[in-house]
Amino acid sequence: MNCEEASHYLEAFLDHELGAKEHLEVEEHLKSCPACRSVAQESQEFRSFFAAAAPRYEAPPELRARILAAIGPLPPKQTFLSFLSAHRPMAYGAAVIVLSLILALTFVLPDKAKELCSLAVTVHAQSLADNHLVDVSSDDQRVIRPWFAAKLEFSPPLINLPAPGYSLIGARVNVLRNDPVAVCVYEHKQEIVTLFCWPASIRPVLERAYLIEGYHVYTWSSSKCNYILVSKSSGPSLDQFVDSFRDRVDMFGNQLPSTTY
Repeated sequence: MNCEEASHYLEAFLDHELGAKEHLEVEEHLKSCPACRSVAQESQEFRSFFAAAAPRYEAPPELRARILAAIGPLPPKQTFLSFLSAHRPMAYGAAVIVLSLILALTFVLPDKAKELCSLAVTVHAQSLADNHLVDVSSDDQRVIRPWFAAKLEFSPPLINLPAPGYSLIGARVNVLRNDPVAVCVYEHKQEIVTLFCWPASIRPVLERAYLIEGYHVYTWSSSKCNYILVSKSSGPSLDQFVDSFRDRVDMFGNQLPSTTY
């Protein structure tokens, strides 16, 4: 902005009547131009002098009263709390409805993941009762992997010794909710631990722990698979099993090296 343009906008600038863009441009010009800044200061002083010397007229009380009577009382400013106070029955009703929905979702709607875990527990217990733990008996993933490949459309991760004391004894294929799942069976101090695995795109599960019919059940997911682990016993060793298994899958994916221990 040059001096001529600034002079054109000066009065409106002093009256705060310019838009934000023009006001900023005049302000920047006055900072860099001593001549225009001096003119602006003189104009401002002139305005201040007459404003101070001008008489002030105060309306008589009768006129003030008539004006206020014509306007009427101003409504009080409504806050959120005052709104709730004025609409208390409505607020209570809405709160009851919301609470009812929460209770319905919590207690009425079934826990789909827990239902799936219950099926896994049933399958685990049935395999123990029938003494049919595995369909292929081996701890060598070079044997189990091609066996799975012939029966499944995905490749489950295989870990021989996921934690101290746990050993892979074999595998089988089961069906949970009409979906085929890979089952890896481990042994730990004569206890059988069953690990169910299926693609992450089918019935995803969250990281949870359940106690179902006396069995400890853990669920979790990786980028490629979902898992349900069922064991009669629990404790630090089982936690180490889960943590170690998850860490190795995260590190290597499903293609774990054959020497993984």
